[in-house]
Amino acid sequence: MLIKIRYFVVLLAVWTSVSAHACGVLEGTEILTGDQSTYVDMISPGCLIKSANDDFALSDNVVRRVFSTCDTPIDIILEDRLLSVMDIQLLFETETKSWMTAASLQEGRKILTIDGPRKIVSIGKSGFAGRLYGLEVADDHTFFAGGVLCHNPVWLKCLTCGKNCTGASAKREVSYESIPGRTRGIV
Repeated sequence: MLIKIRYFVVLLAVWTSVSAHACGVLEGTEILTGDQSTYVDMISPGCLIKSANDDFALSDNVVRRVFSTCDTPIDIILEDRLLSVMDIQLLFETETKSWMTAASLQEGRKILTIDGPRKIVSIGKSGFAGRLYGLEVADDHTFFAGGVLCHNPVWLKCLTCGKNCTGASAKREVSYESIPGRTRGIV
């Protein structure tokens, strides 16, 4: 009996630790869905959301899982928008052509948005805590939060492909000609 209780406590500790790091974007952040957007806190498994593949072509993909926790996010202020994310959220940094955690981004660098690359004006700890949501998206493993291209959470072993979806080491030699119907730019 004692072994079963210890096993349960260990499982609970691991689950709590994982769920606390699963989340990426602040409640109230808009997620692109079809021809419109909806708030991340309204997204549930089975929803179709906009995603971008390796060539930055848009498609609709299914949300497999949604996670949430309360924490204090990092505010990333871009030229034309603000995004509040967990420090481990992966964003596509255009100069290195790689997925980088929000905590490792630097002011002056550019990240990819639905409207093309945008310069980071400032990064800092948010002044408030809130509920943060992480999404596991099928197929392309990406989604647009607040118009910024994001990747599935860094620790996540994808249900769809069975691989660890870190993307952190993947550098891409691509040119971002355009996301259909959006502004043109170069990565």
